Amino acid sequence: MKNILIYVILILFLTGCNRQHIFICSPDESSCITVLDKAFSSTRYVIDGRHYSVPDTNYVKIKNNNEYIFDGISICWDNNDFEWKAIVQFSEIIHSKLNSDRFLFRTQFDTDDRGVPVFDMFRQEGCSNISLDHNHDIIPEGSAIVIKK
Repeated sequence: MKNILIYVILILFLTGCNRQHIFICSPDESSCITVLDKAFSSTRYVIDGRHYSVPDTNYVKIKNNNEYIFDGISICWDNNDFEWKAIVQFSEIIHSKLNSDRFLFRTQFDTDDRGVPVFDMFRQEGCSNISLDHNHDIIPEGSAIVIKK
């Protein structure tokens, strides 16, 4: 029994407190966000800038409900009205400390009159769709830089 307890503690120590910690940056790296997933939890943080922990400001804490469908983030850099706009579809905002004058974060895409999600905004130049699974696919290719920590 003692060996099993030591083994479990060792596994938890080696895996750390975060399941995923990535930086997503614009192609010129002038703007970045951090996506931080907590281990053994559906909690995710989307943070402006590059961070190794959750800062006091400019982050949104969400409940990630994307377990069985595409898990990703859509982002447009340097939009006319905001430094970035981001959507994590099917998530739920738990707490937001984002500066709403500088950043826009949403949990649903706009829909057409039939209720079908419209992705047109995120297909424009300066926008990216990044999968948050193990591959971190970027669509379109070259529209963002993903740095896994």
